Amino acid sequence: MCNLASLATEYECAPIILQNDTHRQEHNDVFGRIVRSSCDQELNLTILGREFVIPPRSTFLLSNLCQITPLYNYTACNGKYDLIVIDPPWENRSAIRGRKYEWLPTERLPELSIQRLAAKGALVAVWVTNKRKLTMFIRQKLFPKWNICYQAEWHWLKFTTGGDLIHEMDSVHKKPYEVVVIGRYMETSSDSSDSTPPPKRICLESSDSNLKTDSEFGGDQFTEPESGIRNSDYSYSPPNDVEFCTEKRPIRESSSHEEPVHPEIIKNFVFACVASQAHSQKPYLGDILDKYCTKQGRKLELFARNLLPGWTSWGNEVLLFQVPRESTDYCVYKKHRGIAK
Repeated sequence: MCNLASLATEYECAPIILQNDTHRQEHNDVFGRIVRSSCDQELNLTILGREFVIPPRSTFLLSNLCQITPLYNYTACNGKYDLIVIDPPWENRSAIRGRKYEWLPTERLPELSIQRLAAKGALVAVWVTNKRKLTMFIRQKLFPKWNICYQAEWHWLKFTTGGDLIHEMDSVHKKPYEVVVIGRYMETSSDSSDSTPPPKRICLESSDSNLKTDSEFGGDQFTEPESGIRNSDYSYSPPNDVEFCTEKRPIRESSSHEEPVHPEIIKNFVFACVASQAHSQKPYLGDILDKYCTKQGRKLELFARNLLPGWTSWGNEVLLFQVPRESTDYCVYKKHRGIAK
């Protein structure tokens, strides 16, 4: 029985890999399991009789917040993310009245363990409605909880296809914009799996210069050489946290683990585009945010409602806009990139 239970657990945790052997595949056990496409072209995936378009090299987890552990495990095995976009289902009257989506109480957002997902220096962008109190909640409570340093606040100005704002700017109830709060994840020593400090690097002037007693060289572990005696005539045991290199330059201490230089983010940036007819559907930010990432690495969207090529997406509605019709966010992405159908 124990072996059967172990096999069942391994089966539930194992990712479903969509191979390139066929363009149409069927899986009915995707909930709570990582699904990854290893193909360079899109696939049609059938789940319980419904067909979904899966972009090339995309990964997703269809689950709720209580079953997000497979994403943490997948990240631990495959590497953390350098860009994370979060679109929480904020509570609002419109969503409640229209039952357009299941909203998440604000106090539950800190349950997300960003420390297990974000690489050091990762850029984190959080979509928020135009309610100022939610923006301040992110800046003052959520970001500090996640060890994220606030960087900027951007605004998405929403237009109709006719070129008009969707609402008047001075409207009391509805505003024609939404906010993106951007921060950078600053890894702490407790977040790192290896808390051992990097070794000190000490450079000697040359390989045949006389050694001199110095606190940087381990203090009492070194003996002052006699006049005329070369270094090769002496032996000693350096401190464990010191490594040596011999170069003809002044004695100094430097670190081989220097902090990366993060690109400076524009503090107040406004971008505009036509708003989607689908409720709460956001424009693609990858191209804009990429230039502010320390490196062009792995990308993740949390509370996603669609998939994107090369991205990992998580949410309980992650396949909502993956149905094969022209109005989906993925189809808009393909048109923007000039990708053929």
